Amino acid sequence: MGGHAIPNTSPIKKEDYDNILTELNKYLPNGLNLFPFGSAGKKDVSNDIDIFVDTTELLKKFNCTTIVQARKALQQHFIFKNLLSTRSGITVHVGIPFKSSIVQIDIMTVENPFFIQQLHDHVYDNDTVSGKTIISMWCDMARMTEPSLMFSPYKGLFIRDTNEFLTTDKTTIAKFIIGHHATGEDLRSPSRIINALKDAEKLNHLKTTYNL
Repeated sequence: MGGHAIPNTSPIKKEDYDNILTELNKYLPNGLNLFPFGSAGKKDVSNDIDIFVDTTELLKKFNCTTIVQARKALQQHFIFKNLLSTRSGITVHVGIPFKSSIVQIDIMTVENPFFIQQLHDHVYDNDTVSGKTIISMWCDMARMTEPSLMFSPYKGLFIRDTNEFLTTDKTTIAKFIIGHHATGEDLRSPSRIINALKDAEKLNHLKTTYNL
């Protein structure tokens, strides 16, 4: 998600996606489970590959007491293998050799990565659509729901005023922010959201804000 965190990297072609993940596994701690998401492997060309790993699993892997320590340990693990690696927020960025170039992998630590991965399983209507745009649309719809809700792409749906957690289930989120008729499939792209949305205020806001 930070396509320029590692300098002088090459774009990632769709046909190279699986082979790059195979290369990545050669440099990872043994047995670390990966949960890829984002546009890489779906769009013809992407800037990087985004991957979730489980916070608890990474803590155990490096015998750390805090996730900050575990992310630092993962970065040092890559550096020890002579790879360029940086950190920002919840992400460890690493440059992986592939063919005659370097490609960027962004590894993010989250709780419940299997469920969070589903929230980032988008359909890209065209090359200009980004996952950030789709998530931003969800956030707007959540904010405009009564009572007002709050969506975190790494934690799920919450009640805004009380910060009470509601769900990470995609279909349940759709029913909250689109309507009772909606399913998780309706959240996967801008066009699907617009087609499913019946609330006139939300519909007008999304069309105006995102030029739909």
